[in-house]
Amino acid sequence: MAVYQLSEEAVKATERLVGLPIEKIKEMSDEEKIAYVEEVRGEPLSWQNASDEDAVQPRGNIPSIRKRFSDRADLDEREKIITDRGRA
Repeated sequence: MAVYQLSEEAVKATERLVGLPIEKIKEMSDEEKIAYVEEVRGEPLSWQNASDEDAVQPRGNIPSIRKRFSDRADLDEREKIITDRGRA
């Protein structure tokens, strides 16, 4: 028994992206779904290595990580540039 129902638009998009009718997808076991995806991709499914530096998303305050804080002098300078552009 399904707890949710997909809209017609979602069904059509899923069928288009997956390449199978939604009813066939519902009937497939998890192993069959994995085998289908691996067949389409041409390579086995695998977990991404979490220790890969490129895969780890930064946590915390993004401006502080990227050292992009603005002090009052920076803001005044930006305001002056914008004001000068308006006069030109």
